[in-house]
Amino acid sequence: MPGCGYGGGVVSRTWEIRLPWTKPPCSANDRDHWRVKARKVGEIRATAERACDDYDVRPCDHIAVGLVYVPRDSRRRDPDNLVVPLFKALVDGVVDAGIVPDDTPRYVTREFPVILPPDGDPRLVLTIREGRP
Repeated sequence: MPGCGYGGGVVSRTWEIRLPWTKPPCSANDRDHWRVKARKVGEIRATAERACDDYDVRPCDHIAVGLVYVPRDSRRRDPDNLVVPLFKALVDGVVDAGIVPDDTPRYVTREFPVILPPDGDPRLVLTIREGRP
């Protein structure tokens, strides 16, 4: 589907999905046993897949995916630690939901995770935007 057209124009859709965690459920710094890590990754994928259904995310030709983390305090944090395994598992869950057929660059553009200053409402938000950036 090449976008939603109204009168010849293309309308791009964006979904901001508030995830159920107030802090990342895993990090690149975790040193879990492989079975524990696999269980966490599976839960993250399943959460993303369910969230796509809950937020009525529709199949697209191409999407841009981002992750925003608003922590509860202002300690130093490295956004690199959100990429693997968290962000990767979230993108895999979006694919599992059938939003795009694969997570290759042909279908998905990954926007680097962003950590915002605390605002009293700690959260993780997955952003899915239809189309290329």
